[in-house]
Amino acid sequence: MTRSFPWLSFTPVILVILLLAGCGDTASDTSTTTMSQSAGTVQTSTTESLATTSTAPSTTSTSTSTTTSATSVPTVAYEEGPYEVTASVIPSTNVTRDIHVWTPVGDGPWPVVYAIPGSDGSAQSTFGVFGPELASHGVLVLATNWRVQKSTQAVFVTDIECGYRFSRSIAADYGGDITQPVTMLGMSMGASGALYQAVAEGNFGPDSDWLPFEGNILEVDEKCYPEEAARPDVMIGIAGNYKDAQFPAGVGNIQTMGNRDADYILIWSSDDTIASAYQTEHAKGSLERKDYEVTMVEIAGADHGDFVFLDTDNFYAPLPPIHPAGQATVQAVLEAIGDAG
Repeated sequence: MTRSFPWLSFTPVILVILLLAGCGDTASDTSTTTMSQSAGTVQTSTTESLATTSTAPSTTSTSTSTTTSATSVPTVAYEEGPYEVTASVIPSTNVTRDIHVWTPVGDGPWPVVYAIPGSDGSAQSTFGVFGPELASHGVLVLATNWRVQKSTQAVFVTDIECGYRFSRSIAADYGGDITQPVTMLGMSMGASGALYQAVAEGNFGPDSDWLPFEGNILEVDEKCYPEEAARPDVMIGIAGNYKDAQFPAGVGNIQTMGNRDADYILIWSSDDTIASAYQTEHAKGSLERKDYEVTMVEIAGADHGDFVFLDTDNFYAPLPPIHPAGQATVQAVLEAIGDAG
């Protein structure tokens, strides 16, 4: 399935990727702040995209293959999230990196999103605007750092897997409910990690001999906690660097591909100058050949940072939360969570 969220009626925002930042954001203890979301209303106009689009919500055109289709999407309007948000950081442990938590202020319980940042490994720099904006709509967002300085596939996979297991185990402390569909979301290189973790069902049980939980990767004789965790119910890749991060080349290292009942959503743009449309098509095709169903959602006109409110041409400086491409991405994520529920 292919959907499009056009937004080019606005002045284009210029963007570039910054690859030189480190993990950052190390905290010695948990800190908490309360945020109020900025108000604003955005109405977008329809532009050319890979999907056939129409301003009439009831109009769709569909082309069908074995696992994908193209569907028109009505224009997107922004409505401010109804909840204030608290922000906190769970400091690194022997087996996890810093985990940033954005929690809606309200009764809950909330669906849980576990988020993986891009190539700088920093949850705050990738999701500093996106995380609280998503949380303001009634979603618990937990986002892990990962160790760029020791960047190997084993370190990357270990950091995000240990963070995922720990996040699931403490989600209830922040009002999260893992009996509702759990979403694993990744941005850029993090999208490749999210996709890998979601499908590699046979790699992460307590009897796995592939993922090096012990010894020189974690640098302690401890394992991730808990020792196993269910794969996510929803996987969302945003502007994924799938080929550059060696997905699906890494499929050869997956002991047992599974989790085919999960929802797989790949958010992309043909105007992304960092993660080309080819990479998303490549990942989609690789999954389809393994009998997965994939939904592609285009944010028409978005460059790489736009999806998560980052100005790529200004060294990933944050954009305001009213930014239309970021808002379209937030709404696409909320739709995916709602569809899974």
